[in-house]
Amino acid sequence: MNRTVSAPLRKKLVDQFVEHLGWTVDEAENFIERSDRRELAFVIAMIQIQIKYQCRVL
Repeated sequence: MNRTVSAPLRKKLVDQFVEHLGWTVDEAENFIERSDRRELAFVIAMIQIQIKYQCRVL
């Protein structure tokens, strides 16, 4: 397990990746496992932009 991500945060990230990116749970867990904090921060920022844009479109 990636030591930079706590278990509760890891679960939240997996849920967000599945919901917003359409990844499988395995894909999300593998990405978290092999990524560093910068990569995770980038993907989280992209999800936030996607959510913000979707709210404006609606």
